[in-house]
Amino acid sequence: MGDYTKYDINEGVKSVLVITRNEYKYHAEVEIDLGDIPHIYCHPGQINEVLMNIIVDAAQAIKSQNREEKLFASSAKEALQIIDKEPVHVLVTDLRMPEMDDLALIKEVKKRKPDIVRVVLSGYSQVPTLLAAINEGDVLRYLTKPWNSEEEFRGSYGILLLTISSF
Repeated sequence: MGDYTKYDINEGVKSVLVITRNEYKYHAEVEIDLGDIPHIYCHPGQINEVLMNIIVDAAQAIKSQNREEKLFASSAKEALQIIDKEPVHVLVTDLRMPEMDDLALIKEVKKRKPDIVRVVLSGYSQVPTLLAAINEGDVLRYLTKPWNSEEEFRGSYGILLLTISSF
């Protein structure tokens, strides 16, 4: 086979995903299910370069498409009016919204538009209420605030971006 080397495509893809993670980590969630792919004989560096170009190009395309409008509401009533009129994919809300108690907004959104992903970002933590909401599928994520450090903020912000970008 000349100067070709035996190459494991699965390992190559995994390696390239690790290397290019910063390109997609806030814009896409990558799920790896490669199955059994036989080894090939090739120049591994060239294959890795092609894989890297594909992943970076895909990440950039996703980033350019994620320029969706962000809609804001100052009350639960206003939020419900927005979801009735606009295509909404993710709802990020505090537990203490004017006009509705605790998880009433979340439950109403689930009833009206079950495909909308619901995320709670709140400084109010009533653990039994939140656990029930999460277990019943009302809330996908619960993020606490306030943040005591920039690191805590970045962690919560990163989780929020990953959640939003995956829908």
